[in-house]
Amino acid sequence: MTNSIVKFEEKEIELVTVDGVPMMTLPQIAGALGTDFQNGSLSKLYSKHADEFTPDMTRLIQRGRTHG
Repeated sequence: MTNSIVKFEEKEIELVTVDGVPMMTLPQIAGALGTDFQNGSLSKLYSKHADEFTPDMTRLIQRGRTHG
């Protein structure tokens, strides 16, 4: 299976497949937005707009395990 590639402001992002759903990783989102994900700015952005996300739109993946 080939991963999908999307473009965001001329940046190519290769989507990863999680449970059959194409998704972006936190580092990919940070790179597309031009921010450092380790400084907490994406967490703040997510918290500010959390009502715009459904549970299916996010996953926490740690050490090879997926958490919804």
